[in-house]
Amino acid sequence: MKFSPTEEQEKALQLFKKGDTLKIDAYAGAGKTTTLIYLAQSQTGRGHYLAFNKSIADDARNQFPETVRCTTTHSLAYGFIKRKYGYSDDKLTGRANASLIGEVLQLPAISHPDSTKKLTLSDRSYGAILRTACNRFLYSSDLEPLSKHFPRCGKLAGLNDAEFNAFTQEALPKLRKLWADMRDSSRSVPLGHDGYLKLWALSSPKISAEYIMLDEAQDSNPALLGVLADQKSQVIYVGDPYQQIYEWRGAINAMNQVHAPHRTSLTQAFRFGPSIANAAFKVIASLGASEPIRGNPEIQSEICSVYPQAILCRTNAGVFSRLISHLSNNDKCYILGGTAGLERFLEDVQRLKNGHTGHLPEFFGFANWAEIVDFTELPEGEELRSWVNLVSEHGEARLLSALRQCQGADEGASVIISTTHKAKGKQWKTVTVDSDFEFFYTRWTTFDDQSSFDREIFEAEARVLYVAMTRARKAVELPPAIMAYFGLQKTRRGKIHPSEKHTGLWQLIKSIFRGK
Repeated sequence: MKFSPTEEQEKALQLFKKGDTLKIDAYAGAGKTTTLIYLAQSQTGRGHYLAFNKSIADDARNQFPETVRCTTTHSLAYGFIKRKYGYSDDKLTGRANASLIGEVLQLPAISHPDSTKKLTLSDRSYGAILRTACNRFLYSSDLEPLSKHFPRCGKLAGLNDAEFNAFTQEALPKLRKLWADMRDSSRSVPLGHDGYLKLWALSSPKISAEYIMLDEAQDSNPALLGVLADQKSQVIYVGDPYQQIYEWRGAINAMNQVHAPHRTSLTQAFRFGPSIANAAFKVIASLGASEPIRGNPEIQSEICSVYPQAILCRTNAGVFSRLISHLSNNDKCYILGGTAGLERFLEDVQRLKNGHTGHLPEFFGFANWAEIVDFTELPEGEELRSWVNLVSEHGEARLLSALRQCQGADEGASVIISTTHKAKGKQWKTVTVDSDFEFFYTRWTTFDDQSSFDREIFEAEARVLYVAMTRARKAVELPPAIMAYFGLQKTRRGKIHPSEKHTGLWQLIKSIFRGK
């Protein structure tokens, strides 16, 4: 079948041929991969496509011309560091847990009884904080670990500025020692995937290609952006500035921050029809978007009640709530990305209830579960409140049992449940956006109700919502508070099943006849 480029794709090609740095803003479902293949096919020179993850890179190899090398950034860095330093595979890909860090660095327990917050940290909690701070450094463009890399989460979120600064000054030498041990081949602390990527970025590498295409540039690794800025090759940054959802871990939006002499847009969505496109545009218009999303006129999509193929949640607590509900109906459930991360969370709950410290960042500085329950009564503990309520209602043992009832793969599952972050890049016929998205929107009636702090929260939440609702091809069901906030209306009565083939007027008549 012959490919017929749209006017937008043709414009991108003409700008690409100029040989300068180019940014392509691609709305959700707007055919960015097809566009990049079209650009690559116009050239005989060598190209390099940098994918967001391994599965995308694998798919790309089967689609791009042979002149284009398709890899993840990590695979590119791995080969370079392996050749240069001769590290073992364990040193390169192992994971340093909190216990190992505490043991290697011989970390002391911390107790500041004179502090107004009475900060206490076990050696394991201290190790967990250093591990997270190190990860933030590895993801950054900084040359060495700094105080700013320490996370203000867990009990550290309750410290005032002076107390937090005092802690980071005390802990910074240990963070720098950790980074030194990670690079030392004689030490047992592994580099890990982000560690060898950082070493690669610090080595001023040159990518052998005439042009480089960076996918998902709106959630870029700052370390990688520094590498690309130093390349002599033409660089094409491709992404959607309104799909930035990883800023919480240090990602930056290259679509807004990187300078390029040329910029163009892909606004024609091929995944879904006008109804979903119009609703999605109302969300990103609140973020400043001015170019409407144009839905595929050949697809009739709806904003209505659905039998979902996928349920997308804002939080892991939302995933659990949906899982418990569907298991009680004997539905076969699959958790996208697997259950290991959720199991680790509940295992930490059990540790804390038994008087031992947890391993995860959410639990930094807490000696037991009772302290966490008390912490959620404070404003800074709001993010943990849904977890506490969930554990209080169901118990960690029942929640762990629910996870073990999940399907091992999506084949055969009647419903897929996921956080929106893990669903990035996926699509389904029918999607339900979970009610846990409503929490922040109930704070405001209009845009004018928002303070500057609220506005920052709103923008982050709106981007995640936009990603969630645009995973649907045929129909998406949105929570009532979100429908009200953005002034959205249902486009069809009745409840759509993903296998439903009837559309349009005939289906509307059937729905009315059924009294739905």
